[in-house]
Amino acid sequence: MKCPQCRQVALPYSQFVFSISHGVGFERALKGYLRCSRCKELLKLEGLGTRFWVCLAAGIVLFILEIGFAYRISRSIGPTASLLLLIATLFTAILSSSYFGWKDATTRKVQTRRTA
Repeated sequence: MKCPQCRQVALPYSQFVFSISHGVGFERALKGYLRCSRCKELLKLEGLGTRFWVCLAAGIVLFILEIGFAYRISRSIGPTASLLLLIATLFTAILSSSYFGWKDATTRKVQTRRTA
């Protein structure tokens, strides 16, 4: 995700994933606003890219398949290993889709009103 103003990375990946407010208030962050960590420009998140949606869909499909075959998997490798496999799949899907969401995100500069 690049800032259209300074052409640098707007937020580091760790801040994109683990921060809630992204330099703006919580309510504005839920609406897709964020602030560039370098030039402090107010940005709006426009889209997350195709790879994000493909990775998220693949993770959901794998998760559903594992739930559907949970009994068979747990009989062959054990219930604890089956649960760990389910958690690892979910964790991998979340991290990979968030990475592609961060990498391919498009932002636009928000016009701020100037007070006279």
